[in-house]
Amino acid sequence: MSVEHILLFINKNFDLILEEFSQKEIDTYLIIQKHFEKSNGAVANNIDFCKEFTRFYNLKFYQKGEVENKCLDFYFNLLSNEKLQACITQFRNLHRFKKIFFYILNQIEKLVEKNEFSYASILIHTINPIFPIYDANVKLALGLDEISHLINKKEVSWRQYNQILEIYKQLLVNKEFKNLLNRFETKRDLFGLSDFKKVDFIIWCRGKIIQKVRRMNQYLEGRIGHI
Repeated sequence: MSVEHILLFINKNFDLILEEFSQKEIDTYLIIQKHFEKSNGAVANNIDFCKEFTRFYNLKFYQKGEVENKCLDFYFNLLSNEKLQACITQFRNLHRFKKIFFYILNQIEKLVEKNEFSYASILIHTINPIFPIYDANVKLALGLDEISHLINKKEVSWRQYNQILEIYKQLLVNKEFKNLLNRFETKRDLFGLSDFKKVDFIIWCRGKIIQKVRRMNQYLEGRIGHI
């Protein structure tokens, strides 16, 4: 997905993106980040934080009862790990960071037997907001390949993570995007968001719009098929 293509979409669909760019979600995100920072990352035993975080990011490990609770406890203990936080916060180069990225994926996979790229990216971003979040909407927005059927999921996840980082960096130095960002800032209070998070929100909204259009098209095709 080229930066030019993304800019064209944002320009043509500014009002639609703004509708999805909820101030409530921005404020909730900032509350979560502030709580994390104030507690120095020690959030594993903060029940209110864990509940809000789980709801906001829709954490679901597709398990039930005690098993799901065990997964969530493990995830928040990993998020609270001081050594891991130090490695992510003191990020120096991508080669070393790749080891950290794989470590997180492997730790989560040990418990849920699944490559949880999205949840790994959320954990990394919470610790250091200069990193983006990957999810289904971002995948759609940037035209990234589906990886669930692949054997080398972790390696492809890493490549896609770098793709997202590179696209976000290109957008942040693009004059046209900066102007668009200024327009968003006149409509929403973005104070407190990192530059990467501002891009992250806009790309995520683009993905939501694409998802809605696809669902509408599928619905219409189904209706026409019954005529």
